[in-house]
Amino acid sequence: MELVRGDITDPESLAAAVAGCTSVAHLAGEWRVPSRFWSINAEGTKNVLNVARQAGIAHLLHMSSVGVMGGRRAGRIDETEPCHPVNDYERSKLEAERLAVRWSGDTGTCVTVLRPTIVFGPRPGGPDSLLALLRAIRARRFVYFDERATANYVYVDDVVDACCRALEARTPGLFIVADPCRLTEFVGTAAECLQVPKPSIRVPLPIAYTAAAALQAVGRLARRESPLTVARVRALSNRTWFESADIRNAMGWTPTIGWAGGLARTIDAYRAAGRL
Repeated sequence: MELVRGDITDPESLAAAVAGCTSVAHLAGEWRVPSRFWSINAEGTKNVLNVARQAGIAHLLHMSSVGVMGGRRAGRIDETEPCHPVNDYERSKLEAERLAVRWSGDTGTCVTVLRPTIVFGPRPGGPDSLLALLRAIRARRFVYFDERATANYVYVDDVVDACCRALEARTPGLFIVADPCRLTEFVGTAAECLQVPKPSIRVPLPIAYTAAAALQAVGRLARRESPLTVARVRALSNRTWFESADIRNAMGWTPTIGWAGGLARTIDAYRAAGRL
């Protein structure tokens, strides 16, 4: 392994990284700082494509996200679902994806696009919605808003495995990488790993939305973060079920560790780090 330090906004540094390579895995992206969405996700991808063309790269793996589909309906969704991004992050990721696909058509270079759902695993720091969820479960403060909600998580090691398979197979196309389950299963398994009772409190969705809006308003006035947000209620009542049949059929990928095994590993890692 040879490490090359670079910057996705600096094409010259990227040229050194791809020198002598036949494949490129483009995994860089910005999801925290809105002012950098376009320069990193869209313009940065353009830089990668230009450098890859100059280096004669034969295959490009582009990491996208199911977020490019935007507002998602309830039910099963596959790669044929139209994209309707609803925020700047989703629009920047969709533009990056379209740049890669268009570049493939123009140059004849094989491009594989992966769209993972919510990738989880132990994080060293920074915003961590899963850790917040686990802490709420451990503190017995978690409540359900919709018993039929879906947990659209996929463990990081399984995503890495999908990347490796894509780089080996060099199969062109667009593929969802997902490992969905019912939210009640995900939360129940987390509670077992945390050795606390499984949550059982249900709050009707209309009441949850009203409470979240009120708490957010109070939080803005007090300049404090709200313990419940409208976005959080929406996420915990989502019934979208992402399908991964295409990548299974094309590359033989299925989650080898799975969300349950990944959840246990993540909780163990957070405990060892003193974060849980």
